[in-house]
Amino acid sequence: MAGNSDIGLRAKVEGEREFKSAMSEIGAAVKALNSEMRLVASQFDKTDVSQSALASKGEVLTKQVDAQRQKVELLSKALEDSKVKYGENSTQTNKLQIDLNKAEDS
Repeated sequence: MAGNSDIGLRAKVEGEREFKSAMSEIGAAVKALNSEMRLVASQFDKTDVSQSALASKGEVLTKQVDAQRQKVELLSKALEDSKVKYGENSTQTNKLQIDLNKAEDS
């Protein structure tokens, strides 16, 4: 019996670690993309609307949208898992709902 609870605890910890690791990776990617956007913007005059300037900015924006989409998907999955595991009104579930709302608003 103790072996079963150990497996459940290990799965929970590993799942939480994977979630936190994935969230950290996405956060780092977003920071890097923000930095890349600042670099691209600084390489062109603020009034430069040339095709290359717009293409460069568009590429970075596409990457930022993809990173944000991944974050929203990860939070949505974690929220659904939390609802099943802890219930709709648990502290963990409420925190994930707030995080998801913020991510969707960004």
